[in-house]
Amino acid sequence: MKLRSKLTLGFAAVAAVPLLALSFPAKSALSHAVEGALTERLDGAARATDLAVEEASRESIQAAQLLAGSEPVEALAQAEHDGDADPAQAAHLAESLMQTRGIDVLEILDANGTVLSSGHLPGRVGDRDAQGLSLAQAGGAHLAQVEVKSGEGIAT
Repeated sequence: MKLRSKLTLGFAAVAAVPLLALSFPAKSALSHAVEGALTERLDGAARATDLAVEEASRESIQAAQLLAGSEPVEALAQAEHDGDADPAQAAHLAESLMQTRGIDVLEILDANGTVLSSGHLPGRVGDRDAQGLSLAQAGGAHLAQVEVKSGEGIAT
């Protein structure tokens, strides 16, 4: 081996040792910095998402309450209570209410869970939606109850 080759290998070894010694701590520090920044961004996004979901939930509850107090829904509830409800007219009520109020999903059930009107799935009219009723009663969906005033008091 020539002197030139020996010197080249010696200088390369002398230069490589500090680079190798510094690369692992630098990589670790950079990894921790990036991980910290990513964690902060994800936490911020999670907080923003939670706020958006809470706001949407409040808007949904308010829309359900306003809808339950609306004249068309109260008229349907009264007609259903009195036994005078027209199924054909009731079937289209949810769809028209969805369009006029900007609601994406609306299903109107009677006290037994039978679908009186469904705007997003019109074919469900007349079906028993026990799952939807139990979901609404458990708080998984927004349930607005309409009270019907009769001669005997209030029927819900």
